[in-house]
Amino acid sequence: SSVFRPGQIFFKRYGTFYKNFLRYFEHFFVQDEVSRKLLKEAGFNNVTIGGDTRFDRVLEISKNPLDIPVVKAFTSGHRTLVIGSSWPQDLELLQFLFRDETVPLKYIIAPHEIDPHNLLKIEKSIDEPVIRYSRIQDKDPGRYRFMIVDTIGILSSLYRYGNLAYVGGAFGQGLHNILEPAAFGIPVLFGKSKKNKKYLEAGELVKAGGAFDVNTSHRLINTVKHLLQDAGAMEKAGTASKQYILNKTGATETILQYLLEKLN
Repeated sequence: SSVFRPGQIFFKRYGTFYKNFLRYFEHFFVQDEVSRKLLKEAGFNNVTIGGDTRFDRVLEISKNPLDIPVVKAFTSGHRTLVIGSSWPQDLELLQFLFRDETVPLKYIIAPHEIDPHNLLKIEKSIDEPVIRYSRIQDKDPGRYRFMIVDTIGILSSLYRYGNLAYVGGAFGQGLHNILEPAAFGIPVLFGKSKKNKKYLEAGELVKAGGAFDVNTSHRLINTVKHLLQDAGAMEKAGTASKQYILNKTGATETILQYLLEKLN
């Protein structure tokens, strides 16, 4: 599921040394026509537009998600924003939303880094009681507005309990997986950054109407309020997210079919 871009070193005048490494591959399965064309112009015809296998994976997860009773109890009766793979820059922006008392939301925060220092820093930045996922069993989760997920391996299933999702990373190392929440048919928000051009799904999901990129507290709050106050807009964005995923599945079958033909 590779993606090639014009600015990569393989396609530079001085990039011959690196382009030669591509000759070690018997076949390329790329995500889009741009990648196929770049490789063809570079002398590679062993290319198939196969799509992105991540779509098949997230759809499968959405069909068989983990059941997490304590999270269900936490969100019961409340609309919830699930914040996945957040970095400090994301939480800095989200603080304005947290402090807006006119926004009726609960928040599940799953930070990218779950070391004790970072978790404590997040807790201190929120000006009210916070419950950690690992400590929720012996407490009443319903009375908290914020949950911090201090474990790994459950984020992809956490999105099932959200009405909205915010995915982090765009302001830092790079946007994390926005396909996971989209597969559950909920609107997705993420930071607006030039780095997002590297991720085909970011622009496509925004264009499809299932995602919203934000870079100011004003746009973030207005977008969230609009979705919460307009049931039709919320449903339309969620449906667009799900449909986008459904329209993009099939890459795994394409690749496996090619391999089976080769093996036979």
